[in-house]
Amino acid sequence: MVMALIHLEIKPAVRNQIIRELKVLHECNSPYIVGFYGAFYSDGEISICMEYMDGGSLDLILKKAGRIPEPILGKISIAVLKGLIYLREKHQIMHRDVKPSNILVNSRGEIKMCDFGGTHYSVQSDIWSMGLSLVEMAIGKLSVWIEVMFDFVTCFFSLPKCQTFRGCPGNFEVITGEGPLPMAIFELLEYIVNEPPPSLPAKYFSEEFQDFVNSW
Repeated sequence: MVMALIHLEIKPAVRNQIIRELKVLHECNSPYIVGFYGAFYSDGEISICMEYMDGGSLDLILKKAGRIPEPILGKISIAVLKGLIYLREKHQIMHRDVKPSNILVNSRGEIKMCDFGGTHYSVQSDIWSMGLSLVEMAIGKLSVWIEVMFDFVTCFFSLPKCQTFRGCPGNFEVITGEGPLPMAIFELLEYIVNEPPPSLPAKYFSEEFQDFVNSW
């Protein structure tokens, strides 16, 4: 068992999110959602007792491994999808924050999700974040057009001297030997809402895995 301490000197919106998450955790009974044993209040703090996942989160594993092999990503995908389906069908909520740091593993090979607030966002929010998480774990880096985008592209493609990415806000140019032009926050948000997740290059991944990622 592991215990997390949360100070209650926080904004009301954050406090309400914590309460929602505790309520959902209390009602959850799925092998793909981290186990919840209870919570109690003491001295201005909420102590949350949860299942201990000794393998840690996938973002920490990603830092050590560099990339996660495709067969393992397949098993991760199955577990995450079953967890998302459970949340949607049994509790009518979306996770809304699917990412490697919110996916835990243990030495028994179990994969479970954590840290969700029970929000009623569109299913598109989980579709987008699931697709990006798969790309991130496959290539070992974040895949949105921010600082790491230049490394992602040059790692897999032989770019001409100047390459323009169609569909990216402002059609900014990535010039070989230089980093990408930074995106304003609203440009990034607009891209996330309106554009599909990046695709994986065929040279490095199987057709089945590419189709699966692209379907998100």
